[in-house]
Amino acid sequence: MEYIAERRLQGIDNKGRQIDIVVGIGAPYEDKNMESWACPVKIEGLHRSLADQHGIDAWQAIRLSQKLVVGLLSDFIEKGGKLYIFDEEDELKKNEIEEFF
Repeated sequence: MEYIAERRLQGIDNKGRQIDIVVGIGAPYEDKNMESWACPVKIEGLHRSLADQHGIDAWQAIRLSQKLVVGLLSDFIEKGGKLYIFDEEDELKKNEIEEFF
């Protein structure tokens, strides 16, 4: 799968392990079987595979993918994880995730 947008992060889980994280969103596509549009999404390093997000059109599918990313990264922080933008020393705070993604 080729993703149209990717962002790389470094994470430290609640056990102190360092994790390379790659967040990606693919191009939306029409899913005629479900009569909707779908958008691939990934968070490598935290989740093995995520279901494509479905919406009534391409725009909504992209937005739902972004919301999933924000929710899962926020959950990671709530459970004691830390996120860093590569090459940055400042920790990415939970209230900054939506703005960043």
